[in-house]
Amino acid sequence: MLWGNSDNGLNVTDITVLVNISRPAVSHHLCLMREAGVIDMRSNGVEHIYFLTLTAPLQQLQATFATLTADNAPLSQS
Repeated sequence: MLWGNSDNGLNVTDITVLVNISRPAVSHHLCLMREAGVIDMRSNGVEHIYFLTLTAPLQQLQATFATLTADNAPLSQS
């Protein structure tokens, strides 16, 4: 099934069939997932194609790990 990059992906109708929930519910969840940076969308005429993109969540994880690493760095002894 899964939709890894902008060269492939699924439209709302395809996703609705796969998850077996209403089209408005799918559209709502896609909106939330776009806001979270988990998916992105490209237009193909009037059709919107959705695909996975984890850029924003991965950047947040990197920032968190950098903070944790800095917080756990040994104190230098003078």
